[in-house]
Amino acid sequence: MSSKNTTHKWYGRAAHSALALVLAMGPSTFGTTAQAQDSSGEAESAEDGTLSIDPVVVTARKREESIQSVPVSITAVSPNQLANESALTIEDIQGLAPNVVIDPVSAAPGASAVAIRGISFEDVERSFEPTVGLVVDGVFLGTSVGQLSNTFDFESVEVLRGPQGTLFGRNTIGGVISVRRSRPTKEWGFKAQASVTNQERQEYSAILNIPVIEDRVGLKAFVFERNFDGFFDNVTTGEDDGGSDYLNYGVTLAADISDSIDVLITAERQEFTGDPFQVPFSQPGLDLICGIPGAVPSFAPESECGLTVDDFADTFESFSDFEDDFFLDENDLTAEVNWDIGDFTLTSITAWRESDDNQTQDFDATSFPFFFTDRTQQYRQFSQELRFAGTLGSRIDFVTGFYLFDSNYALQQETDGAIFPADPVSGLLGTQILADVEQDTFSWALFADVDVNITDKLRLNLGGRFTRDQKDFRISNDLNFPTIGVVPIFDTLDPAQLPAGLETNSDGFIESEFDDFAPRVSLDYQFTDDILGFASWTQGFRAGGFNGRAGSITAATTIFEPEEVNSFEVGFKSEFLNNRIQLNTTGFVALYEDRQEDTVIPVDEPPFQETVVFNASDSTFWGIEFDSRAVITDNFDIVTSFGYLNAEFDEFPVLGVDPLTGGPATFDQSDLDIRRTPDFTFSITGNYSQQIGPGDFNGSLSFRFTDELQTTIVNANPLIGPQIDPLVTPDTNGPAFNDPRGLSETEEILNLTLSYSWDVGPTRVTGAFFARNLLDDVGLNSVLPVAGLFTFGTLDAPREIGGSISVEF
Repeated sequence: MSSKNTTHKWYGRAAHSALALVLAMGPSTFGTTAQAQDSSGEAESAEDGTLSIDPVVVTARKREESIQSVPVSITAVSPNQLANESALTIEDIQGLAPNVVIDPVSAAPGASAVAIRGISFEDVERSFEPTVGLVVDGVFLGTSVGQLSNTFDFESVEVLRGPQGTLFGRNTIGGVISVRRSRPTKEWGFKAQASVTNQERQEYSAILNIPVIEDRVGLKAFVFERNFDGFFDNVTTGEDDGGSDYLNYGVTLAADISDSIDVLITAERQEFTGDPFQVPFSQPGLDLICGIPGAVPSFAPESECGLTVDDFADTFESFSDFEDDFFLDENDLTAEVNWDIGDFTLTSITAWRESDDNQTQDFDATSFPFFFTDRTQQYRQFSQELRFAGTLGSRIDFVTGFYLFDSNYALQQETDGAIFPADPVSGLLGTQILADVEQDTFSWALFADVDVNITDKLRLNLGGRFTRDQKDFRISNDLNFPTIGVVPIFDTLDPAQLPAGLETNSDGFIESEFDDFAPRVSLDYQFTDDILGFASWTQGFRAGGFNGRAGSITAATTIFEPEEVNSFEVGFKSEFLNNRIQLNTTGFVALYEDRQEDTVIPVDEPPFQETVVFNASDSTFWGIEFDSRAVITDNFDIVTSFGYLNAEFDEFPVLGVDPLTGGPATFDQSDLDIRRTPDFTFSITGNYSQQIGPGDFNGSLSFRFTDELQTTIVNANPLIGPQIDPLVTPDTNGPAFNDPRGLSETEEILNLTLSYSWDVGPTRVTGAFFARNLLDDVGLNSVLPVAGLFTFGTLDAPREIGGSISVEF
């Protein structure tokens, strides 16, 4: 099975959207989104004594280049800026780059829902793949679980917006967040930090650099620990909810084997434990757990039904009937080798990751034992990238290579529910649903990216990546009764249950194969030494797959197809006043075809709900992005970002029930809001530094604004026939809707950091005070209605104030 060649539908949409974009931007605002962010957080003086912004080197195109010369929409975030924001995890990058939304997901340890330019995916199931790739030290992470790692020891963070499949792979259709950690210095050095906050959060970190062979071999040992009790008070158990303990430690070896060969090897372990928190947003008449007035009594106490975000923001109380918990243990090994061969460099990045995790969770979030899961997973990932890069004469610069990715995950899930069938012999409750899932993914790709300097000012970039994916999948669901034991519901390993024509391998796994060629073309022109303009077309691809949380044989045997994005960009990167001001803008149009929509729908057998993905819609995204930095004085600079996004469904057919005839009908649901697509995102940060007495004072004040956005679409079941939520009156406008409980209101976040550094002999000591979310703006992260059974969600963190002390020599 291969992705179809879709080059015939989007020309008209592109022309229409491009016209809207030009009218919105005006003639003088085109440009590339590149945030000029220096690595030190300070301005530098040019040779003539004037101020200018430090140059920034990025690796967005797998080469080291100045950010102002790269024809890619990119924001570079320095370690100083992360420190100024008191950043805890990758989540805190939201607001520092335009049109980026990052929310934690409580359904798995360290999981995230990342949206760039409105392209996102919400689910954490490992059979589903993210739309935004997280790349750490050159290694692509194949799952959204565990993505919210700490920002400890980050040397650089690059946020690449738009499809990045040519160089970074198939599942980067929305963009890439690329993280680099510090390399061993090959000199003696030590850095340590401790911090505490009023929310009972404690963090400790240390890095020790050791020279093994002077100037040639160095070792870096690192450790980071975070302990956090949680923001919520569980009034049912008397415990705190939402706490976690995180431990990350390891060693990195850097060795210059010769003058032309260097090696970087990192071995590390992560241990992540805690309890997920969620709160109930179920309502009478909409969710069975809260009853149907006049028909079905409420299972949950009435005081736990009909609650709103404001109710929980006022009390920070939760109700789960037991203490949820999770753990994630992960071991990682990465080896990078670079071999300089004249004008060429051969690079190999080999990575192996394995993790085991378990999570128990009271998804209904009430004090009544209505719906509980216990999920145990094992995940393995191996990847190998070989790159060959260099120059041919003075006109051609290229990167080409081969990539291999191999992963396996296995899930064993136990679900307990108050509405599950009673034991047929004893009549006892306590029936369980047992799910067993496994998937193997094998992918390989060939890629190339070539710059051709047509003239000294005009450059043509051509890129492409051919990818082939093979996925093998199995799933079974069983009922486990208290007395009679296990009774099968469905099993894809049973040939009699499979539809005719479905391919299986020798082990009985359902198998499918997807392939795609994703091209990129761009032109950039250096108008002056201070102005670079470019235009590009890039195609992005995300593989199809299987429904890893299917609750029916139909969903289990339905393969969703790949999705594709054609992205067009026009932009400028510019510098003013001898590089004291950098202003970069981008205008973009993205045409999204065969969009994979994930949703929870009802089914007619236990567990009466399932999560499915289907190719539901075509959509168009267009917008404008600005990044700027201005050095006002040698003590003060301002960094800003701004994003506008217009996102609409072009086609969204949903199968439902005709409210007049009662028969099947297809509804056009293109008027719905696309999830996680705020109209506006904006941030501004002021940084001030001044020598005071024997040391240096630094202050940073930042404000971030994210417009309201929708987190929820409730759909009919497109797989098992015409069906809508039985607790919702049929709507002549169609069976799918944006649940109003899933609307996240406007978010306004104000952060403050003040620090003072001084020298004690050879040691640099820094004391800092920080305040996160000073305005105490507590809003909604997400809401998930589960097939008319119950609805749960999560909230943002409240105001947090703390201090830290660090030493470095």
